[in-house]
Amino acid sequence: MLLSCFLKGNQFVVVELPLLFESGVMLDFIHKIIVVSCDKELQLNRLMARNGLSESDAKKRIAAQMPLEEKCNRANFVIDNSGDVERTTKEAKLVHETLIRSRQHWKPRFLVVGWFLAVLGAFAWFAGYLGRE
Repeated sequence: MLLSCFLKGNQFVVVELPLLFESGVMLDFIHKIIVVSCDKELQLNRLMARNGLSESDAKKRIAAQMPLEEKCNRANFVIDNSGDVERTTKEAKLVHETLIRSRQHWKPRFLVVGWFLAVLGAFAWFAGYLGRE
């Protein structure tokens, strides 16, 4: 999926990775990190409602993860999801606009094009070298 988005010219891809910091698996491949945050009580209530968990089980699940405050400190952007939908949407749009203006997507494209041209040049040189023999 990421390669497809890259080839289509998308500036960035948003990927939902709930245990990003805990696993550390994708951290080296991510340029900007967005954390969606809310207050602790709301987080607990949403988890219980979404997953049908008891309060005790929901608290255990939250305790097993990195504290939300630490995730927010490690993020490039934090979207507060404690308020109404309009406020959250406004914050998300601000992050989106910032990412669009960053033009960060050009760096990997230049690297890929440069690599491709170098390989193509090497093949052309090698083909020419073989043709002289």
